[in-house]
Amino acid sequence: MLTRLERDSFQQHNIIPVMVISFMAEMKGRVLQASFGDDGLVIYMSRLVSFEGVRNAEISAEFFLEYMGSEMVGNTAVTKTLQQSLAAEMYTASKVCVGICEEYDQVNDLTVWSRYMNFILASILFGDASNILYHRASEFTAELFVLGFHRLISSPPDVPFFILETRKRIFASAVTKDKSLSTFLDDEEVLLESSRLDAALQDLDRDGWKCPNRKDKPIRPASLIRLRYQQAQLRDKILHLSLGNRTKTFSETLSTLYEEYQEAWSMVPPQYRYNESVWETSNPQLCVALLIVHLDYLYSGFLIERIPTQDGQMTKTCLLATSAKLLSGVLQFVQQQHCYPELRERFTWMFLFYGLPGAGTLATELHHSTLRGLPLQTSIPCANIIRDLSVLLAWFERKCFPDRPDFLVCVQISKVIGALLDDTLNKGGPASQMAIPPEKQQPNQVHFNITIPVTSLPLSVHLCHCNICRHQHGTLCVFHAQLPSGVRPDFIAPSSKANITPYIRPGSPAKRYFCSTCGCQIGGEFIENGDWVISTAIFDANRNDTGIWDIKRHIHTEPTLDGGLAEWLPRTGEKEMTVWNPPDDPIDHPQETDGKLLAQCDCGGVSFHISRPTQEILDDPEMRRKWVSPVDESKWIACLDACDTCRLTDGAHVIGWTFIPKKLITPAIPDDLLLGSSKGYVSSKEVRRTFCGTCGATVFYDCDGREEMVDVAIGLLRAPEGAKAENWLTWRTKRLAFPEDGMRYDPVLTESLRRGFEEWAKRKHGDLLDITIG
Repeated sequence: MLTRLERDSFQQHNIIPVMVISFMAEMKGRVLQASFGDDGLVIYMSRLVSFEGVRNAEISAEFFLEYMGSEMVGNTAVTKTLQQSLAAEMYTASKVCVGICEEYDQVNDLTVWSRYMNFILASILFGDASNILYHRASEFTAELFVLGFHRLISSPPDVPFFILETRKRIFASAVTKDKSLSTFLDDEEVLLESSRLDAALQDLDRDGWKCPNRKDKPIRPASLIRLRYQQAQLRDKILHLSLGNRTKTFSETLSTLYEEYQEAWSMVPPQYRYNESVWETSNPQLCVALLIVHLDYLYSGFLIERIPTQDGQMTKTCLLATSAKLLSGVLQFVQQQHCYPELRERFTWMFLFYGLPGAGTLATELHHSTLRGLPLQTSIPCANIIRDLSVLLAWFERKCFPDRPDFLVCVQISKVIGALLDDTLNKGGPASQMAIPPEKQQPNQVHFNITIPVTSLPLSVHLCHCNICRHQHGTLCVFHAQLPSGVRPDFIAPSSKANITPYIRPGSPAKRYFCSTCGCQIGGEFIENGDWVISTAIFDANRNDTGIWDIKRHIHTEPTLDGGLAEWLPRTGEKEMTVWNPPDDPIDHPQETDGKLLAQCDCGGVSFHISRPTQEILDDPEMRRKWVSPVDESKWIACLDACDTCRLTDGAHVIGWTFIPKKLITPAIPDDLLLGSSKGYVSSKEVRRTFCGTCGATVFYDCDGREEMVDVAIGLLRAPEGAKAENWLTWRTKRLAFPEDGMRYDPVLTESLRRGFEEWAKRKHGDLLDITIG
């Protein structure tokens, strides 16, 4: 067999994608690597795991399995005809292997591997819509349960590492495939030994992920399997919820599931997260792997968001946004097929599972909105949606597909989408209004739409630096936009005004609102006429359409005393920011008390003092290095933070933090951080935040691993010198914290802030200061 492979299939290739597993006594269970060189086919015995002492390992028959499925990443350039021919031959051979095992009534690791390869090859040959594949899947799954793969423990006795790892990967891959098929129907060297194995295990982080370095590939097959398995576990819960009865706790369960879905992406290491730029730096097989993980995550969200919209419990804003992302991801793959011939005619299942569900949802809602004469419930321009749908349909029309069930299903669905789109365009499209949704809507939390006439766009955004806004938000300024008269938030059930807390400052003409759960500042309503001002940082329209917001001016900068953040943002892009101050703006001149700095929210419900670094702190090398200013030992360190979670819990694009030992804050902070009128919010498993329950101001950030420290929101500080508190703080000017989140959400603003921050530092201090915090 190997000779025929050499002669017929691999004359033009350097590396032969074949893994030969031998259990002959003389080989002692080692894995072989085959390559084609000048001297013909050469087989090398690897130095992997020996199977000495494993019962029944020394048998006289030699088994080999060739794996050329969709989960193999190689560098060969095999033609499509050769791929199909070899896959067909391997499928036939695998059926013979399975038949032999059945004839002798054998169920063991070898038979599982044989069925696994048979299952993968069936998927390649017949597609995921084939009845043959479902039969193979049932047989494969049954054998997994017979051997107890679903009850694996981490370190079973007397099981070699090679066997254990193979079982884990096969089971994870099986679960992933099973959940993909179920929801669709609605129904590198890791085999190391001794010291090398120990060294590899030591190189994993606490979550079991390999720490990236320049020598390693960004992703390994095992990592891809693990990432997809995590989504499969979530998909299983979605399947049970969508097929089960609607109990009294259904809404609560759905909300919890959605929270789990959103948290899942934050648990994916950054090196495994897909973005479009990865095609410029990585090989196409790796890019496809990352794209599949990304689309798999989005599809889980699509399935969750579809459940409440079917019963009318939620608008379809989130569902449409996720559908658009699914369609966009598949179109990126289509685009790359023109650049990389090896991707052509492959991964058809991506269209079936990801692209067409998203495209079908968009086309259907676009059509329904047109018939009803209502605006589409999304901030994405209809022109963009129609363009992307047209590109997908054109791709299907140009292709000449083979007579396979999965291809035929794709073609049939694309024809339906095309008919809907044609009728939509013939009727003129939906009404010309834009519904702008806030980001990360969740059942039972604050979420709403605002529908803006196109003639009122873009909305003018101002950055207010007054003392009231800074002390009520806990930020250096707020980002607000005045809504057109008569336009008000349209809360989406079950969310309502009952989910937000109102705050009226004595003498103020407006009532302000913040989320009762996390403290996120929503906006304000003028008491006299009911007109609204909204916080622009909680909406997702920034990343999709620059015509929504026009950030154009700073207001009330004089009360900051030192210019505040306005000094760091003199322009956005190439546009100069204007500055406006009323002639009678009240200006406070706070004072220090006994050498301590006051921090206090707007209502005064949370109030405390911080002290300068003490001699005890300075004598502790670790504390001094991590938290004390490297240029002035009497000051603490401060930084600007653009992370998504902070943005969505304080309602501003950026926040400033300083880092203070808890023992240098008076009065003493309780263990639960709930000082005065504070309320707590757990934003992730290891992170706790607090905000004032009366006015909503962000107060503290606390996380596991540094129990002696707490982050203090700089917008609370009442420094005599001004909002930046430069007599108390040394600002890290070399970089923002979490700049990638800021660049993803609003790249123009984030880049402008970074550039202005650096210009200010060079102008005032002569150079940039880079500080490693913590």
